[in-house]
Amino acid sequence: MPTTMKKLLLFILLVCMTFYTSAQGFYSEFNIGLPTGDISDNLKLELNGKFGYLWSLSPNLGMGLTGGISYIFTKEEDKLGGLEFLDNPTIFTISPSIRHNVSKYIVLGADIGFGHLRGFIDGSSGSNGFYYRPIIGVKISPRVSINASYVGLSLNEDGQNYDLNSFNSLQIGLSFGK
Repeated sequence: MPTTMKKLLLFILLVCMTFYTSAQGFYSEFNIGLPTGDISDNLKLELNGKFGYLWSLSPNLGMGLTGGISYIFTKEEDKLGGLEFLDNPTIFTISPSIRHNVSKYIVLGADIGFGHLRGFIDGSSGSNGFYYRPIIGVKISPRVSINASYVGLSLNEDGQNYDLNSFNSLQIGLSFGK
């Protein structure tokens, strides 16, 4: 098993174990995504882990902070508009988040903040951008829900001549915790 995959599986296991049993307010998510948009032809799959904390503003509304990491798996052809990917690109995100329990079983939410895409051979340190993620969830127990979301990362190219100006994906996953 490749080193990257071992690290990813260990990360997912630690996130799930840590936050599932943690104190009130903490939560973690594991998502699988299908890339869309500018680069969907060159990418296969996205695996994403997130963790965060929500403060209760009311019984049905929470606001907090979320951090996450996404591993993006490329297809055999690892070139995009003159760029070559180094192994698998990675996205790091940090954002304020909000969750609203619309009913006993339905949760709506959003994460809006900062994203950083890394993984190019060209020597650049990556690209920063505006990260957004609307979410809808269905609770299957008081602390576990199935989520569907759309992820967008609008990149600031910092003067680079890239044919890549955004990353988008459709995700489905599990949320453990609050």
